[in-house]
Amino acid sequence: MNSDKKKRWINSHYNVLEQPLTDSVEFHDLTLRDGEQHAGVVFRKDEKVEIARALAELGVHNIEVAMPIVSKEDRDAIKAIARLKLGPKLRAVCRARQEDIDYALDCGVDSVQVSVAATDQYLKTFGWSLDDVIEMVSTASKYAGDNGLEVTLAIMDVSRMQTERFLEIANRVDKSGHVDTITLMDTFGLISPHGVINMINKVQKECHIPFEAHFHNDFGLGTACTIAAIGLGVKHVQVSVNGLGERIGNTPLEEVVMALEVLYDYSTGLNLSKINQVSELVQKLSGVKMPSCKPIVGENLRVIESGLVATEYMTMLEKGEEWVKHVVPFMPTVIGKKEPEIVLGKLSGISNIEWNLSRLNLFVDEKHKDLHEKVQEKATEKHGLLTDQEFEEIVKNIVKQ
Repeated sequence: MNSDKKKRWINSHYNVLEQPLTDSVEFHDLTLRDGEQHAGVVFRKDEKVEIARALAELGVHNIEVAMPIVSKEDRDAIKAIARLKLGPKLRAVCRARQEDIDYALDCGVDSVQVSVAATDQYLKTFGWSLDDVIEMVSTASKYAGDNGLEVTLAIMDVSRMQTERFLEIANRVDKSGHVDTITLMDTFGLISPHGVINMINKVQKECHIPFEAHFHNDFGLGTACTIAAIGLGVKHVQVSVNGLGERIGNTPLEEVVMALEVLYDYSTGLNLSKINQVSELVQKLSGVKMPSCKPIVGENLRVIESGLVATEYMTMLEKGEEWVKHVVPFMPTVIGKKEPEIVLGKLSGISNIEWNLSRLNLFVDEKHKDLHEKVQEKATEKHGLLTDQEFEEIVKNIVKQ
């Protein structure tokens, strides 16, 4: 653990592993493409460019921009981002058709994701045979590779596909087409962290193509599944800012980054101070607001109402900033948020009162007990926290007595 990290958080000693979790992870951001599949979300061209700039400043390795076949505006957005040469590699999502690959080539991306739908249900729905699918995907992927594109083979609903079929698709397409990586796409969010371990342990024995992890968050396990995959050697993780994506969403980028940094002592190389800024930008442009209790970027990360915790925080702060890390998972300033704030609510104590009196330059004479009771009464009455104006009014009335 380097000295810089020691200044920002204290990890649990139970998290220390005999061997590091990983020595390399690349973050492949899906916000602009899969994030737009979040119901009601639309990113216009200029908005995609703005988000891409922010992702580049954050330091992600790859950006999945769009599916070029969808619209001219999507193609224009990809081209505009490609012209900026921001740093991260750009990927387009394609069907297994030459037409889609040509659009991707024209847009100037570095790689394509060619999707494969080959469970029994998909084959019956589309009237395909497995051989038909493998031939289509092999032809399209070879065409992409021959034209200088990196190719990831995205096998849909992989968590419910028979292992034998997965291996047949992967190995046959690798032999007759072109595959650089395979995306383990848990399309419907139905795999558990233990399921991830079982799946990867099985397929790794007979498939040696690098994997990318793509999990959905329907059960709140996207981050746990992604960490499990990383622990088994997966070095490419697909994530989105705020977990934006189909249905409940994808694995949240900010959660995986901070879990690796704080809990596993792995330096991602990303600019952590940009995390909150990117989160707020995506919230603004998508219209999807994060709840205050959202891990990592939720506003409650920096809000202290409990009297006991407020006392602990103030005591540590008096000892020096170095001590504060003992009462927080990590300092909110690490990800670009403001310092912790002590607020006034039903469960607040005398420490909360003193903090806010000092902050607002207010003074009461030996009447903290009465003031505390009035604060609790007001917070209970309104079912929430007090505003500065409400607190000042209570102090004013106490002083008058």
